[in-house]
Amino acid sequence: MSAKAVQRAELAERLRALSLPERDGGSAAIAARLRALPAWQAAIARGEGLALFLPFGAEPDCGPPPGPAAYPRLAEGGIELALVENPADPAAWEWTRTAQGHRFRQPAAAAPRVAPETVTLIAVPGVGFDRRLRRLGRGGGWYDRLLAGLPPGALKAGLFFSCQELAEIAAAGHDVPLDLVLTEHETIEIT
Repeated sequence: MSAKAVQRAELAERLRALSLPERDGGSAAIAARLRALPAWQAAIARGEGLALFLPFGAEPDCGPPPGPAAYPRLAEGGIELALVENPADPAAWEWTRTAQGHRFRQPAAAAPRVAPETVTLIAVPGVGFDRRLRRLGRGGGWYDRLLAGLPPGALKAGLFFSCQELAEIAAAGHDVPLDLVLTEHETIEIT
């Protein structure tokens, strides 16, 4: 078993140990940290540049923004960003399955594609993180490819519960580091 697979298994156990009240309270605290970022405020004021995600499994839920936002959608060979004008509208979403059979919601097929160059703040999910702002994803490299295509100034904010922290993530050359990590207890940046 690879080092990343071992870490994913350990972190899955930690996430399973979180109670629903711990997840809900942690998500609310993480969402508050995200909304306090100047990049969030600027993207909301402009009505563009914000990319979020819907929680999958036990991932933190940052809730819907007060306006339009881009969300990931499965596309040929990975994921793309699609604009959701009203994230609270159930018609904005469709259910789909990954190649591994996991069922999840994504923007409807009619939602227009968002050019990665327009993103100024992206909330990034993951399985784990370390204090060097390395992220452990689910294993497909999909987010790494998406993050690599963002403009240099785009803020990459990882959203994690504190129990998802490891001393050191088993990183590979293609892994794209985050700019900061938001947990229910703190904002982690390299200074």
